[in-house]
Amino acid sequence: MTAQIATEPEDARRGRLLDLAALAAIIAALVISNREWLFSGIRWLDTWMYLGYFQHYDYAPILSDNKKIGRLLWILLGYLVNHATSPVVAQYVLHVGLLATGAAGLYCLLRRAFGRAIALIVTAFYLTYIPAHGNGGWDYHNAFAGPLYVFAYAALLRLSDGPAAPLKRGLTAGALSAALIHTNIIFVLAAPALIVLVLVRIRGHLRGQPLRAWLKRALGGVVAGGVGLTLVLCVINAVVGRPF
Repeated sequence: MTAQIATEPEDARRGRLLDLAALAAIIAALVISNREWLFSGIRWLDTWMYLGYFQHYDYAPILSDNKKIGRLLWILLGYLVNHATSPVVAQYVLHVGLLATGAAGLYCLLRRAFGRAIALIVTAFYLTYIPAHGNGGWDYHNAFAGPLYVFAYAALLRLSDGPAAPLKRGLTAGALSAALIHTNIIFVLAAPALIVLVLVRIRGHLRGQPLRAWLKRALGGVVAGGVGLTLVLCVINAVVGRPF
């Protein structure tokens, strides 16, 4: 990625920055014009249970046996943001931040696949299609799962770009994929299609024994990244007095 940025033509780099600035302006206009959509509905029970975790995760008896504790990465992000600032400011930081991060990731992904114009148009549509934002409520785990999917998908594309660094790239792809599944397990249904995508792409670069060696190292990296992240989350949960 560093090498790619370093060799990127000046015009392309300037165009990318202008596009991102335009997308940021759209977000700013949405927030300035009406801020109600950035907050969860009063009667949306699940979102308020997550807010309870954000405020009191370090107090183990709070929602100790609720299944939502399985979305621990989302809970930890919300907990850190809510304890770094006031509850109201945390809502803006968390929700606008996730919207902007997801949009930036989507733009970069689409720009790589389809070019600048399509990337800008589709991302602008995504930003202005309000029903897609905070699906289930802003504090619901889907708000985090969307951006995570974009970055997990990008990591898998990076892994299968060529034979370079399969272990290192596999670690990143595995950690992001595990983070996605921990946040919303329904994304595991996409795994078969993504595996086929990686295999088809890498077969354009390698065959025979080099391909088998690459697959072994890449799979080792993916497994290590996913298991490693899971163990870290388990240890964090145990440290605060919750089940490993």
